[in-house]
Amino acid sequence: MRIIIITYYILLSFYSTVIAQAEGKECDNNQLVTLSLNKQTLSDVASIVLTQTGYHVEHESIDSSLLVSGVFTNVTIEKLYLRLLKGSNIAIEFDTKEKKVKVKLLGKWLPKKEIESKNEIKQLHAQQAKQIRRQNNSPDTIEPFTGQSYGEIKKLHAQQAKQVRSQNNNPNTIEPFTGQSYGEIKKLHARQAK
Repeated sequence: MRIIIITYYILLSFYSTVIAQAEGKECDNNQLVTLSLNKQTLSDVASIVLTQTGYHVEHESIDSSLLVSGVFTNVTIEKLYLRLLKGSNIAIEFDTKEKKVKVKLLGKWLPKKEIESKNEIKQLHAQQAKQIRRQNNSPDTIEPFTGQSYGEIKKLHAQQAKQVRSQNNNPNTIEPFTGQSYGEIKKLHARQAK
């Protein structure tokens, strides 16, 4: 069961983090870029890419004033944007004839500012944990593996616990470890107690 859960999370993260599409040639040496960014905008990145490779980068449905940072050495334009926009669903389209690259945002929007301090990260984690606790305590929240609400699961667990208690009190129920019925075990315990 644990392997299935881990596999599910791996596949979910693989499919939901980045969608990259490349049309035309995969990559040539003219597409490699080397740059060091410190809180520069995506517009600045596009200008640097144009200067180094001759490829014009268009940001479609992405805020070009978004600040990004990082050091990149001999990476393709595709890898550059995949790393800069990590955690967002993006599509990257290459037109090698026109020397154009389109970077499109397909879903989750990036925050407009970078998280700068450890305190901001701690606050963000606390907010996320609070939200998860609130969702887990809500009977209407859907549990991802079963597709049932937590309220339905709670009712099911109560029914199962009731069945287990009634079976434990039934003298004909077989105890799984010994293979004896509870009635036989009760008689055995009575004899041992004498």
